[in-house]
Amino acid sequence: MTPFVKGNWMSASPRFNFPFSAIVSQDRLKLALIISVIDPVLGGVLITGRKGTAKSTCARSLAEVLPTIEIVPGCDYGCNPKAPRKQLCTECINKKSKSSILKTETAPVPFVNLPLNATEDNITGGLDFRHAISTGRRRFRPGLLARAHRGIVYVDEINLLDDHLVNLLLDASTSGVNIVEREGISISHPSNFVLIGSMNPEEGGLRPQFLDRFGLCVNIETLFKPAERLQILKRRDYFENNPEAFLEKWSKKDELQKNNINGALSRLPFVKIREDFSCSISATALASHTAGHRADIVICRAARAIAAYRGRINVEAVDVRDAAQMALPHRVQKIKGIENNAGEATGVRFNAEGETVEFTDKKEGDKKKSGQNTNNQMHEKKSELDSFGRKKSGEETDIIEKGVSISLTL
Repeated sequence: MTPFVKGNWMSASPRFNFPFSAIVSQDRLKLALIISVIDPVLGGVLITGRKGTAKSTCARSLAEVLPTIEIVPGCDYGCNPKAPRKQLCTECINKKSKSSILKTETAPVPFVNLPLNATEDNITGGLDFRHAISTGRRRFRPGLLARAHRGIVYVDEINLLDDHLVNLLLDASTSGVNIVEREGISISHPSNFVLIGSMNPEEGGLRPQFLDRFGLCVNIETLFKPAERLQILKRRDYFENNPEAFLEKWSKKDELQKNNINGALSRLPFVKIREDFSCSISATALASHTAGHRADIVICRAARAIAAYRGRINVEAVDVRDAAQMALPHRVQKIKGIENNAGEATGVRFNAEGETVEFTDKKEGDKKKSGQNTNNQMHEKKSELDSFGRKKSGEETDIIEKGVSISLTL
């Protein structure tokens, strides 16, 4: 590794991650990353945005606020010593059969960077050829998915990764198990991890079936406020010239963030969501023309995780709004109201209290008389690529209103 030399901007990145708390703005992305750690079942985060918008910086900075976990010493998979037998690897099961209590040590949550040139063997593991040649016996060599168990896997430019590798990652992330069947090896081991991917839509998009498998999606926009851009410039310059001092400066805030995540993890099992909120979530997903039912489930779980992170055990409307903003955009097929008999567009929203509200777009003539815009719910824009590499339909609609408004444009 290149030794650090003061003033050499290339030397800071290999050794240090930018502090999570020092990221300027991008509050929605930071919230998405945090709740994906609080509730790994959400299905990970897809970060989209043009080049130079700090997608990878934000993702890698998450490692600075990850809590510690208990593992079995010497275990290749970092098994939880308190987990039931079915969630342990074969070696830990054998140890537990000899001694009812497994030894314990603490370790940081794994954060694995998966390179684009990774092969299937690198990811899933395979035959240890060196051991086979020297001993004449077959032995399994764990891959990146073994290291990532109970941690994070980050793929930069995930849209450029081979489709079968993306599918492999998503399958393992969803099932929590990595299964290897090749080269005379038949083995499975636990592999629960959060998948975080980033992509620039200008370089191509992900297939729809892959998009839907990501629980949350956040699009990073370029910051246009001069004050924010100046803040980014100063912080980055400080970090590159003296990373140790910069990390020390932000260490307390990162530690506070870590404590908040730990508190949310213990609070999450007790968080409840009202029945009318659940009904409104389903109505909103239906009105958004999402395919399948995954959106409803993700919004509900994300809202609970957000409430836990904010120190509450009851979900509020603002939590539902924030969850929907991250769970819906990449799942929406089209956003159009359903015309009623009068030729008016109708749909469903929910208000600040979580109650379902039907809406009707009046005819153009009525809107002009009332002084409203001729197209209050939907308006046309220039056709261009959206954050997922798809053609924008040029239509915009509000899905949630009265203080919890969501405006989605595809």
